[in-house]
Amino acid sequence: MRLLRLAAVPVALGVALTTACSGDNTGELNITPLPVADINERPREQLTTGGELRVPVTELGTSLNPLSSDASPEMDEVRRAFLPTLFDVSSTGEVKPNPNFLTDAKVTSPPGSPTTVTLTLNPDAKWGNGDQVTAEDVVATWRACNGQTPENRCREGLRLERIRDIVATSPTEAQVSFNEADPDWAEVFAHTGIVRASSVSSPTSFNDDWKEVREAWVSGPYVPTSVNTEHGVISMEPNDSWWGEEPPLERLTVVERNEGELDQAFAKNDVDALEVGTSPDAFTTGQENPDAVMHRSGGTEARTLVFNTQSAGPVSDQGVRTAIALTLDRSRVGTEAMPGIDHTAAALDNRVFRYGQEGYVDNAETTEMTRDVRKARKALDAAGWKTEGDGTRSRDGQPLEIAMVRVTGDPVSEHEFTAISQQLNEVGIKVVPEDIDVNSWADGAALGSGTFQMAAVTEEQSVSPTSELPARFAKGGARNWSKLSVPEIETALEELNAETDPARRRGIANRIDELAWTHMGTLPLYQVPETTFTRSRLANYGANGIGTVDWSTVGYVK
Repeated sequence: MRLLRLAAVPVALGVALTTACSGDNTGELNITPLPVADINERPREQLTTGGELRVPVTELGTSLNPLSSDASPEMDEVRRAFLPTLFDVSSTGEVKPNPNFLTDAKVTSPPGSPTTVTLTLNPDAKWGNGDQVTAEDVVATWRACNGQTPENRCREGLRLERIRDIVATSPTEAQVSFNEADPDWAEVFAHTGIVRASSVSSPTSFNDDWKEVREAWVSGPYVPTSVNTEHGVISMEPNDSWWGEEPPLERLTVVERNEGELDQAFAKNDVDALEVGTSPDAFTTGQENPDAVMHRSGGTEARTLVFNTQSAGPVSDQGVRTAIALTLDRSRVGTEAMPGIDHTAAALDNRVFRYGQEGYVDNAETTEMTRDVRKARKALDAAGWKTEGDGTRSRDGQPLEIAMVRVTGDPVSEHEFTAISQQLNEVGIKVVPEDIDVNSWADGAALGSGTFQMAAVTEEQSVSPTSELPARFAKGGARNWSKLSVPEIETALEELNAETDPARRRGIANRIDELAWTHMGTLPLYQVPETTFTRSRLANYGANGIGTVDWSTVGYVK
């Protein structure tokens, strides 16, 4: 679900603040990040048995098949309540086997060779009609969307094409062979889960038969008892045949509401959770509800400033890019970009990893690129940008003027433009708006065209961030919007591609990020918080961050 009201690119820590007083030249407004999750975590013995949780979504989708392009991405989290998921994701981004369905996952290939994995299924795992969940179901899931059956309307981004073959060596054992050495192989199954073989046995069953979920096709702590797409309601009850920890709730209900109706649905007690995103109105609604509590964590999205290093504008000058990074109070930018939600953002100091994720290092500090306005002025001086009498700068008769994309209709982008332009004016950099409406920006054409000079974009957190680095930093990479090519980064990427040890991969990734701080094609700004209001007694649910929900533990405190 996680309905961030923010234009995205198509694609116990406390609350200590470091406050910069007027005229300060160094430091950030806030250096303390949010926790990785905030879910009112409670053990089962503190929960009562019974009660209903009504979860809102804006779209149920026309298919409940998780592999289908007709499925709603908002339903991915809820589907984990009634369909098998082989892997869970922890709040710190660790992918680990879900013991209810998977007792072991062992890499059996030597380092450097194409990855082979043996998956051992839990023999107690059963489908709704009592049949065993088997390795043939794993095989069928892969075959349905590995590209060999084009008639199946498969959703994009399933990653199943990374698998060369899957063989069921026994009812509970599947041997999975990948096309190449794939250190992030578990991500494939964490993203997809599996479905029953018979449910995807033909294009007809795959495409058309998932409007209603049959008992024989479900497996999880809950079972759907009613699917009413006309009225936008899916009702679920505990699975009597569930072999795992008994879920506390008497009923789990999914309620479809238009996005504009979500606030009032929560206010009227029609739903039990409200995701705020960056909406002041939603925040006020949650805050004014007498039976609501706020959960807030570091979200899965972050804002990043992209410099088009190949543009004709001043951002092609590394000295200017460095000066911008040294000038901006990124915490203040994030805080001012999201008014009305009572949040002081923390600057993000790593392009690869998020706060709390294993591998996170403050590489701004490592590379001495923390905020220092005096150093920023010196960088501009060294690059030949002279200060004029009115405080602006120029070089060779040309003013230091940068065009920044301002996405009209997106309040976050508009607020960011104001904050960034005001701060950069302090060192003589004039920022002018390049206005693009929110619909035109959302299709990615403006960003991909390379005609912009400077733009802030949204980047999604990944459970396997090192696998995305070639797309983000390699020459010609699909998401290398800065068009920056650095030989040392290219060499490090080759080293990364050949490395399968997780710890060494994280080390290489941080070396790449250090180089990115030095050459400054992009500047990480801040994480967008995940803010969710829930009923005050609800436990083990709220702002999960990157982590997955364990529906067998969600319930109400006694």
